[in-house]
Amino acid sequence: MQQVFAYSLNAVMPILLLILCGYIGQRAGYLSEKTITEINKYNFRFGFFSMLFVNIYNVDVHKALPLMLMALTMGILVLLTLIGWGASAFLTKEKYRRGILTQAAFRSNYAVIGTMLAETLAGPEAVSLVAMFQLPAVLYFNVMSVLVMSIYSDSEEKPSPVDVLIKMVKNPIIQGILAGTVCLVIRMNLPAGRNGEPIFTLRNNLPWIMTAFTHLSRMCSPLALIVLGASLKIEQTKALKKELISGVVMRLVMAPVIGFGILIAAADSGLLILTPVESAVMVSLFGSPLATSTAIMAREMGADKDLAAQLVVWTSVLSMFTLFVIVAMLRRMGLL
Repeated sequence: MQQVFAYSLNAVMPILLLILCGYIGQRAGYLSEKTITEINKYNFRFGFFSMLFVNIYNVDVHKALPLMLMALTMGILVLLTLIGWGASAFLTKEKYRRGILTQAAFRSNYAVIGTMLAETLAGPEAVSLVAMFQLPAVLYFNVMSVLVMSIYSDSEEKPSPVDVLIKMVKNPIIQGILAGTVCLVIRMNLPAGRNGEPIFTLRNNLPWIMTAFTHLSRMCSPLALIVLGASLKIEQTKALKKELISGVVMRLVMAPVIGFGILIAAADSGLLILTPVESAVMVSLFGSPLATSTAIMAREMGADKDLAAQLVVWTSVLSMFTLFVIVAMLRRMGLL
């Protein structure tokens, strides 16, 4: 049990410490509101684009895709989205908070901490599987997030389908996924050289471009967490108590219970085989806290940025305990 707790602690504590650095920096006067806003915009435009581009482009296309697990996982995410969408209307009267609560039901921090958490639980073999799931899962997260936040923005005018589509296309995260996917497809269809690799890759033929993108992608998550901590206002917790409790429960309790309940039932029925590596990736997908980029997108798209920031922080803090419970239960069942 001590080792299990150490796994969860090692996965989540770096996130909390970076948030704390931002909070202390803002309180000490090193980060003004204007600075926080400008850094946030820059990271959203360049950092998140680079991170998603690099993650997608680096997918190992030679490994077989677990299609049944992938299809079932996406079905679970759709179910969680519908539950969150319906529940948000009962959980808050404020329209601009409903998009955030809906995301709490389905959107995890998979893109940022998924690799680290899965590798901690199942070793290097889990890393390649995490990358395979990033394209469908992260694309779904961000498309649906733009959709619900467009519908539930604080604007008086209801957005048209064209407006929603334009917001999706302009979203740097969506752009990074699409750009990475296009480059990946091109790389897959190029003829191979004598060493078995494609005759042209960004890493081998244009390393200066790939290195720049890689550095930006590595900067993205730490900077996003620091800005999140700097944006946090503890005094607002009481005013958002109902929404915070609801969002935390949906993200850290409901999502893993429903997700693993369906997966375990499918494994028991013989529909799929749930290996320890796959279980580790599913822990990252269903059990991790609310995505850091939720707070960034909320600020950019007219949603409640304070609720989003509070939910990211509190789900990150409390996930230390829920992850411990999830991992302990899965190990006892022989799934980890």
